[in-house]
Order: sequence, then structure tokens, then C-alpha cells
Amino acid sequence: MGGTIVTEQPPSGAQPEYPGEPSQPTPDAYAGYPGARNLDPNDPLVAADYGGWWARGTALARKTWKHVLILQIAFVVLELILITPVHIWQASLAVVPGSIAPGQNPNDVLLAQSLGRQVGPILLSLVAGVLTQVIAAIIGLVVVHLMVMAATNEQLDIGVAFQRASRRLGIIVLWSVIFGLLATIGFVLCVLPGFYVALVGMLLAPVVAFERGNPLGQAFTLYNRNFGLALGLTLTVVACGLVAGIVAGCFGGALTIGSAVTGSTGAYILSAVITVLISAVLTAAVQLLTYPLTTVAYATLRARLEPLSTAQLATEIAR
Repeated sequence: MGGTIVTEQPPSGAQPEYPGEPSQPTPDAYAGYPGARNLDPNDPLVAADYGGWWARGTALARKTWKHVLILQIAFVVLELILITPVHIWQASLAVVPGSIAPGQNPNDVLLAQSLGRQVGPILLSLVAGVLTQVIAAIIGLVVVHLMVMAATNEQLDIGVAFQRASRRLGIIVLWSVIFGLLATIGFVLCVLPGFYVALVGMLLAPVVAFERGNPLGQAFTLYNRNFGLALGLTLTVVACGLVAGIVAGCFGGALTIGSAVTGSTGAYILSAVITVLISAVLTAAVQLLTYPLTTVAYATLRARLEPLSTAQLATEIAR
């Protein structure tokens, strides 16, 4: 009776609570999200949640910022060429204290600078605005290709990305103008609809790059069927741009006040040009981050509607 007592150890792994019952599977953390099941946690473009979206966006920004910076420098130069003449023209027509002669009625000066004198600057501003939007849309499409190249560990090359994006240039130009018109109409009729269209329009470049069909309907479907998440992601991107806008506005306000104090039209024109430059540079800097965030936002939102992976996106964008 002095033998060793051997106790049987249960096998490793999850065991049924009662004999004969199957083991309980591990709960799916994404079961509440349509189409978001079985996501690869290491997928570089498709995120499971807000934190994953931000992490992937910033990771892509670190890999692509040098190439995106080159595109942004080109955009800033083109924007200055288009926008600066408008601001110079408008500034030359502006009333500054030194432009009103002693004894002259300021109301008479304002009346002289009536709508008739402003028609030219207004029309030029509209043309410059449309061209700037089109250029920004083209650069956005090229950047999406760069993001996919980075996500698939392909060597980054702006020339190759532009060549690949050229297949969809006509589409992105057309729909960027349409989205711009819709947003403008929305802002004129009521600010909120215009702002909503502008948020949806942030997904335009990825939609055009990856999908085929009507980009307008696809972008709105993608946004509306994930409205809560889409709103959070796009508002975060807008907030990044808003910071740059506030800083540029502060500089511009200070320069405008300084030119008004001097009473010099030349100083007023110079302050307008410097303000445009500061705004363009800060906006370009912020977009080194917002471009990757927008691309990952598209992939993350779409993954809630259908199974999706970076490999699939790379196949689609190559079509």
C-alpha cells in the first residue's frame, strides 16, 4: 500500500464546463461591427477601431512623409501662382486708412469700390479656387497609390505612383469639381449640408482609386452606413487642419493689422501675399499626416461593409 499515488492531470487548453459539452469559443471582439469580423490585427490599412486607425495612419505617415512632402511643395508653388494674384488684386482695391484723403467722405470711397470693381477679382478667385481643388484632388489620388505602395512594402516612387494614378485622372478631376459644387451649394443654402458634403468628399480619392462605378453614390454609402465612426474619423482629420488654419489666421490677422496701421497699400498687398504663403505651407505640413489618415479611414470604413485586406486593395488599385 506504500505505492506512489498518481493523479491524472487534465490536458492543457480550454475544457468543457461539464463532461460532454463542447468548449466555448473565444468571443469575437468585433462581432458588433458588420463585416468587421476576423480582421488581421497586423493589416497595415484596415483597422478595428479608432486607436488602430490612428496608429496605422501615423505609421504610414512616417514611411511616406518625404515623398508626400515633395508633392506638397509642388502644390504650394502652384497654389501661390494661382491664388497670389487674386489676393494682390483684392488688396489693391481694399480701403486702408492712408488711402482716404483728408476731408474725403469714407462712404464715398467705399461706394467707389462697388461690385463693378470687384467682378474681376471674384471671377479670378473662382477660377483659381477650382484649379486649386483639381490639383489637390490629383495629388490626393497619387498619394493614395503611395500609401498602398508603403503598406505593401513596395519601393516608393512618385513617378510610378503618378503613372498608376493617371488611369483615373479624368474621373478624379470630374468628381472633385462635382463635390466642390455640391459643397458650395450646401454652404450657401445652409452651412450644415455643405459641411456634411465636404466630410464625405474627403473619401473621394480612395473611392476613385480602389473602386469602379459612381464615386458619388459609393462615397455617401460608405460614409452613411458607418456614420458614427466615419464622423469621428473625418472630424479628427478636420481638427488637424483646423489647427493649421487657426495658426495661419493669427499670423494673417497680425500682418493685416500692421498694414492697416502703416496705411500703406503696398504693405497691405505684402501682408496678403505672406498670409497666403503661411496658410499654404501649414496646410501642406498637416497633410503629411491627414493623407495617410484618410486612406486608412477609407479602408477601415469599408471593412465594416465587406471582408477587406490590404492585399485586396492592392489588387483593386492596380486594375
